[in-house]
Amino acid sequence: MEASITLKKVGKLIGDKTILASLSFGVERGSLVAIIGDNEAGKSMLLKVISGIEYQEFGQEILFQPQNLS
Repeated sequence: MEASITLKKVGKLIGDKTILASLSFGVERGSLVAIIGDNEAGKSMLLKVISGIEYQEFGQEILFQPQNLS
């Protein structure tokens, strides 16, 4: 099955601190995903980057596959 969301080597910096470092993964349509980790591990920042609230500092791309919402 093709991924609905794909991240390729996405990274985010805040000042000189790396929050996300070359993160790559895909999420298939219809799947459930849990994002877990320690405090200040970058979970919220990951969701902000995926949603476009924050911009990635480096990396290739974030791809969203089109879907029919009707």
